[in-house]
Amino acid sequence: MGLSPGAWLDMTPREFDNYRIGYVRRVEGFERTDWSRARYIAWATLVPHAKKNTLETPKDLFEFDWEKDDRKELERKLERAKRYLPKTRKELDSKKWEKVGKRV
Repeated sequence: MGLSPGAWLDMTPREFDNYRIGYVRRVEGFERTDWSRARYIAWATLVPHAKKNTLETPKDLFEFDWEKDDRKELERKLERAKRYLPKTRKELDSKKWEKVGKRV
């Protein structure tokens, strides 16, 4: 992880855990970048030989698990936002929305 013994000894357990979590995220980020680069190279190699409009983006070749998780999280946030947004212009013009964003 790149820690000197002195730095490790000076850390509290909480600081070390935060450092460890950050290190793991950084390594995963590097790995994701490497895998994305490999997918792009494979896609660029296959596009000239594929039928027209079958491989428009590298994601058409295959999708990674972390991209599926990101998509699910985005869909979940969108559904949560839809619950709180007005559905129609009539609902937006109603008195109910006048209090939104105002301090009470």
